[in-house]
Amino acid sequence: MGQKEIVISRSAEDFLKSLVQTLYDEEYFGFVESAEEYVNRIYGTIYNDLPNLTHHPTPPELQRYGNYYVKLKANKQTMWYVFFDKKGHRYLIHFLTNNYSVQSAYLNKL
Repeated sequence: MGQKEIVISRSAEDFLKSLVQTLYDEEYFGFVESAEEYVNRIYGTIYNDLPNLTHHPTPPELQRYGNYYVKLKANKQTMWYVFFDKKGHRYLIHFLTNNYSVQSAYLNKL
């Protein structure tokens, strides 16, 4: 089996970097370090588990974000959706959102 290559686009990387500060500023976490740990778990799941998770075809309304998505359960309240394209053993992450976003309306009805 070939080596898996996972690349996170600049826009997705920027989102994850800003997510730490957003989570802290919006008081989801009381310490920046806790927000960093949360985001690091998202990174870890992407890099370690993405190829083995169930890849769902992206609904037509969201295909600008990638042809596939996976679900990452962060906690009881939050589900993250990671959108990507794949070719063989190569994955390019384009976009991340969660079940509180406008985009999730297209995913929650599936």
